[in-house]
Amino acid sequence: MRYNHVSWLRVLAIAIPIALLLVAFVWIFSGRYISSESTRLYEDPISGIQSIRISPARYFSLVDHEFIVTNMAAITDTMMAIRSARPYSPNHPMTHWECFLVISNASGNSYVDVNNAYGQGAILYCTTSLNGGLIYDTLRSDTIGDILETVTMQKAQ
Repeated sequence: MRYNHVSWLRVLAIAIPIALLLVAFVWIFSGRYISSESTRLYEDPISGIQSIRISPARYFSLVDHEFIVTNMAAITDTMMAIRSARPYSPNHPMTHWECFLVISNASGNSYVDVNNAYGQGAILYCTTSLNGGLIYDTLRSDTIGDILETVTMQKAQ
């Protein structure tokens, strides 16, 4: 009788960690929903956005220094382009230029890595933090690239 009791403990000692690893794997790779991040980016009123900070990327950067956009028309255009973007799985994009957006409102910041790719439009990686956060959404926008180029050119003049 003692032998059966010990063998079940061994089975459980192996099965429980494996089950936990499988659950973690499914949670990480099955498109987990990070509600607070996506709510700020997609559902908070555009009128509540205080600013959009456009930061340079390490390589192929759209800007060489940080821009802060407070013009409501530019903020609205940028947010409408983000919100109208569609889910996308990029096919080895070749970067034309890149920048990082930090969208600030009263409930916090949202982060979007914008990669304007040759032939694939602008690819938006919505992340949980600036530079290195988890990507919770990958989108494609055909309009945001032109909007950001226009905004940064107007600010530079």
